[in-house]
Amino acid sequence: MNLVDFLPEGVRVQRRQRKALLRQVVLAVFASMCLVVLLQIRHGQIATAQAELSLLDTKLAMVSAEASKRTELEFQISELLVKKDIDEQLGMRISVLDVMGELQRLTGPELTLTSLELVAMEVQDREAMVNLSRGPISAAEVAPQSTRRIKLVLTGVAPSDIAVASFIGKIAASPFFEKIGMGYSRNIEYQGCKAREFQVTMFVVR
Repeated sequence: MNLVDFLPEGVRVQRRQRKALLRQVVLAVFASMCLVVLLQIRHGQIATAQAELSLLDTKLAMVSAEASKRTELEFQISELLVKKDIDEQLGMRISVLDVMGELQRLTGPELTLTSLELVAMEVQDREAMVNLSRGPISAAEVAPQSTRRIKLVLTGVAPSDIAVASFIGKIAASPFFEKIGMGYSRNIEYQGCKAREFQVTMFVVR
């Protein structure tokens, strides 16, 4: 049986338009909802990325701080290696400038140093050893130990032996020097006057 539509053509067109419009509205609402969901997902991703970026910035700051500390430590290590090399090569930990300043302080106005020689040399020290069964070990049984030391040889002119003895006493009391020895002392003429030329040897303390 065939159904006959007696509605006017204008009504049928309006119904078709309303249905099409309804479909478009539904599609627009669905698209809007999808867009909102996508925006929320994107916002969450952006927030996560920002949090990760902030964490990376914090880690970068920490790494930069550690790198600066490492640079400082490497510089300190290089200085220590230089000091160690100086100590091994020269046999002294005291600065040469400190030694020169101490000599200038000890010399005073009455003495004149005419020569100063620094000699790096190997000094053999024998350690005192004791054998519990036989007592002290003889010098032949003790293996000598070689130590690099700085030896100072000073030559100067003084007005008298008393001034020379006073100078040697000051050197012996100085914390910079040890093992002071007298080389020689003799009469000379210095700038038209009688004087005593002397030579003193010593070791710079380690």
